[in-house]
Amino acid sequence: AYFHAVRFVRLYQFMRRAPREVWMLDVDALFNRSATDLFTLRGDADVAFRARPGRFEPWNQFNASVVGIAPTAAGITYLRLLAGDIAHFHRKNALAWGIDQLAMLNVFRFLQETHQAPTLALLDDAAVDYDYRTDGVVWCNSGGAKLSAAASEDPARARFYEAFNRYAQP
Repeated sequence: AYFHAVRFVRLYQFMRRAPREVWMLDVDALFNRSATDLFTLRGDADVAFRARPGRFEPWNQFNASVVGIAPTAAGITYLRLLAGDIAHFHRKNALAWGIDQLAMLNVFRFLQETHQAPTLALLDDAAVDYDYRTDGVVWCNSGGAKLSAAASEDPARARFYEAFNRYAQP
């Protein structure tokens, strides 16, 4: 739980030292196309990520696999509160799987209620691609079975593993 959640604390610490546009990807995500495509998709929004409003679980509505933060007051405030929320639970030794995405949603809702919400750029399934399409920008490999033998034999995931192996060569 530490690595999937505390990365937002570290991202905020980095952004405080170097206030510029930052993007964070899951460790098992790969670029299939240029990163500049993400910058274009964020546009003038304060924060960019993939939303999944059809999911009922609150920890599954905002996706943390690809997140962009602009160095605007609203973007930095969002990231500061998000990092603080996660740090609070880390100090209590109470990090649970999904807390990163739950905190993303909770902080956004809090900022909405206080009329300080950042503007959002919602990334589509071509930007955050779990199907490994040729036009996908970032290929994400998630789920409990992602490292199983069956996953590596899946024709769609074969493209991901081929790209991954280009990085993994000694």
